[in-house]
Amino acid sequence: MKSFDRITKVKNLLKQYNIDGYIVPSYDEFRNEYTPKPLQRLEWLTGFTGSSGLLIIKEEKLLFLTDSRYLLQAKQQLGNKYQILDIADEESWKKITKAVKNYCILGYDPMIESISSIQYYQKVFSHKNIQLQAVKENLIDLIWLDKPKLGSKKILRLTKKEAGLSTEEKLEQLLLKIDKNVDYLLVTQLDSICWLLNIRGSDIKYSPLILSYLLIKKKGNIYLFSDSVTEKIEGVKILKLKQIKELFIELIIPGSIVQSSKEVSHWFKETAGASMIIKEDIIELMKACKNNVELEHIRQAHFLDGLALCKFICWLEAHIGKVTEISAAEKLLKFRQMANNFIDLSFTTISAFAENGAIVHYKPTKKTNKTITKDNLYLLDSGGQYRFGTTDVTRTFCFGIPTIEQKRDYTLVLKGLIRLSQLKFPISTNGAQLDSLARLDLWQHGLDYGHSTGHGVGYFLSVHEGPQTLSRSGSVPLKTGMITSNEPGYYKEGEYGIRIENLMLVRESEVKGFLEFETLTLVPIPLNLIDFELLDNREKVWLQNYNLKIFEIMSPHLNVEEKNQLQSICYC
Repeated sequence: MKSFDRITKVKNLLKQYNIDGYIVPSYDEFRNEYTPKPLQRLEWLTGFTGSSGLLIIKEEKLLFLTDSRYLLQAKQQLGNKYQILDIADEESWKKITKAVKNYCILGYDPMIESISSIQYYQKVFSHKNIQLQAVKENLIDLIWLDKPKLGSKKILRLTKKEAGLSTEEKLEQLLLKIDKNVDYLLVTQLDSICWLLNIRGSDIKYSPLILSYLLIKKKGNIYLFSDSVTEKIEGVKILKLKQIKELFIELIIPGSIVQSSKEVSHWFKETAGASMIIKEDIIELMKACKNNVELEHIRQAHFLDGLALCKFICWLEAHIGKVTEISAAEKLLKFRQMANNFIDLSFTTISAFAENGAIVHYKPTKKTNKTITKDNLYLLDSGGQYRFGTTDVTRTFCFGIPTIEQKRDYTLVLKGLIRLSQLKFPISTNGAQLDSLARLDLWQHGLDYGHSTGHGVGYFLSVHEGPQTLSRSGSVPLKTGMITSNEPGYYKEGEYGIRIENLMLVRESEVKGFLEFETLTLVPIPLNLIDFELLDNREKVWLQNYNLKIFEIMSPHLNVEEKNQLQSICYC
């Protein structure tokens, strides 16, 4: 069935449910970044493969919103039958309201949309002729008759030696933070559930999570709702996913007060009404500040990942002209798999040559696959899930002679990365205050990038983790033990893309009252793309010391040929 036949089927259901349009997001009812196949409703419906998208189906229009990372991709995958808009641009929402001339009711699935997403829609549609209406059945599920099923696999249990804290200790800390008047805490963030229970699963590609809900009675039982967990977990009552609604209704009937975050499904708030208290996500901040045991494992994961990248870079340089975007990503995976602790990738490898690099979250396909040559830039963004640690690293390469413009753009991006790497900043500084520092040199040349400068990273969990973010909207103060990416970039549409990314740990500075970053990533920064006249002495020293550190750590684990190649990359 072609995508437009599927959309026609959805349109045919609108009158039946007394709605004029329907909202289809890329996320599912668990709102994890990577959606399992059976829940990839937007991709099945439209063919769009990006991780961020929103389709508004109207009888006369198809309005598709995505963020700056996927605008080019959306145009390529969807074509001109969709009106493609930037989801972060206020003008996009104005265009939507203008496109709706008459009074309009937009339907949505209240189990998929969260309290925060509904609040956002209500804000952008406020004082307009658009009303939101919950629809009990998911319209895509009604027409997706051959939906694949999830297979259950064994979960991985983390010991205290692996997690740093037992589940009992985490619960003890958590219960002290719950509101005094609350009877239950409802947890729907998958990484929070797995972190709290010290378990990992395989329901979701690239993220060791299980599809689940968690209900914690302040004095009593812990209920885990999951179809994946078949073995017993001490102190936890395990129920099926479909039982969550029934039990939730049962517990609020006598007037129990439930606490949850804004990311909970709107259905729960709709059902509980005043019986639900919405607070900041307690577990998210606990999880974000890594303990010493977690950090020890994370550093080991970065060593293993850095070694794989060093071997790969040496191999790639010797095979330029014979390697494609796809075969390069496959070879890098093999290098990572040489480590016994390697579990999986942490996201789909972005292997992008020439103009493909300008598509921020590009994924090579048989149709777009390019051979990597000396004629342009090659952008490689990849990461691994190790037992235990999650990595994410980006490097941009030129295996020929870069243009003056390419060297300038690359160096401006590098200056932003180095500035953050060297930075000392006061305690309570948030991500929004740091984001512009990475962009400063690009701005002076009229250049910028559309994505955030940095995101949090989990401990053998999600590669993108909150609450911290280095972005214009990053309001959460950075705290000791948090890990963030540092990834400025620049993308010249139709020509090339540049991004350099390291992961950094927030730690105390020797300057009282200040914090600083420790760079965790151990992958050399190639020197042949740098215009050294644009670097000051402090930046040159940082770069020299960084590459020297990597060579000293990695060289004992390389053969003679690899060692010589790595030396030329680090010191050329």
